[in-house]
Order: sequence, then structure tokens, then C-alpha cells
Amino acid sequence: MKWGKSLEGLLAGIDHNIVQSSRYTTVMCLQLITHVARLAEESQAGDTHPCWPLLLKYQGLLEDYLQGERLQALGCGVDLQRFTFDSEYQRDTILGLAMTEEDDKFQLAVELGSRHNVSASEIAARHVTSLLLQGGDTARLATKLADSRLNQLLKSDSEQACRR
Repeated sequence: MKWGKSLEGLLAGIDHNIVQSSRYTTVMCLQLITHVARLAEESQAGDTHPCWPLLLKYQGLLEDYLQGERLQALGCGVDLQRFTFDSEYQRDTILGLAMTEEDDKFQLAVELGSRHNVSASEIAARHVTSLLLQGGDTARLATKLADSRLNQLLKSDSEQACRR
């Protein structure tokens, strides 16, 4: 298809823009990804369309970037460019984020873990370990440890968490 080759070149230049973008560029990238998905669907080639792998790649990059923005908004001191491209840094960031008493940061760690293949039980185990080591108010600690969602996460893949 005519637009496939030129679109491929356009998409190839987005890597740099996603990482060093303004909100406007991020919106433009979202619109481009949506447009390419619609074109692929309309061509009735679906996921066999030649642009499909590129679409998935850039959709993933954009998701990483947006999650990185959430990390920055929470004041987690994350290097956004490194988080977007470095899988080991992503893992360390997610597990580091789990070492908090703040529920919103812990929930974000769980969400990020599901996207970046860090098991929920490992994140929960890191969270519990951190809570126990920090000490503090025992009543509050008991309440956090009794949370049914936390216990479900711990049980979700407990063998994987114990191996680490």
C-alpha cells in the first residue's frame, strides 16, 4: 500500500519525540496511533497489516511514557527516558515504588508491574517487607497487612515471589 511505506518512516521518527515531548506531542502521537489502527482495520488486514507491528511498538512506547509521567507526577524521581527504554530500570523502579506506605504509589506499582512483567506477588512481598522494616504505628501496620487486596496479591504467585 502507498501509505504503508511513508507511514513507516513517519513512525520511525517518533521514538525521540515521545521521550522528549510536550503534552501536545503526546496527544499527536495518540492521534497518529489511533489513525494507523483505524487504517489497518479498514484495510481488512487487521493484525496482519504490515504496519501492525509498528503500531504495537509505538503504542507500547506511548503507554510507557504516560506511565512515566504518572510516576513523575507522584514525585518518585524517575528518569523518564530511562524508564521508557530500560527494562531493568523499569523493574527496579516498580519494586522501589512498592516500598512505600502510600496506597496510590503502591497501586501504581501493581499497575506498572502488570504492564512490565513484574509479578504482583513480588511487588506485594516487597511492599510488606518494607512496611515491616519501617516499623511505625502497629495499629496502622496491622490494618495494612489485613487488607484483603494485599493478601490476594501475595497469594497470586507466591512461589515466584519467594524465589526472588
